[in-house]
Amino acid sequence: MDPLLCEIREYIRLGKVESMKQLVFDLVEAKSEKEYRYNFEYLWQKAYLHACICLRKHQTNPNYVEMVEFLRGLYELFDDITKIACKPTLIYGKYVQ
Repeated sequence: MDPLLCEIREYIRLGKVESMKQLVFDLVEAKSEKEYRYNFEYLWQKAYLHACICLRKHQTNPNYVEMVEFLRGLYELFDDITKIACKPTLIYGKYVQ
C-alpha cells in the first residue's frame, strides 16, 4: 500500500486531526507543482471513507467528526469533472456513517 495513504489512515485511526490536516495541506501544495502530480483524488477517497468508518465506530469523539467535515470540505476544491467522479464516494460515506 502507498506510504502516504498508510500515514493518513494512521492519523485518522489515532484521531490526530492537526497532523492529518497538515499532511493534506502539504499534498494540496505539492499538487500545484508541475514536476510532480500525485493522485490526490484517490487519496482523498480512501481517507474520506476511512474517516467515515472510524466515525461510525467512535461517534462520541469530536475529532472524527472534524476530520470527516474537513475531508468533505476538500470535495468543494475539485474541478467539476472530478466532483462528478467522486460524488458516489460522498454518498457511500454518508451511508457508512
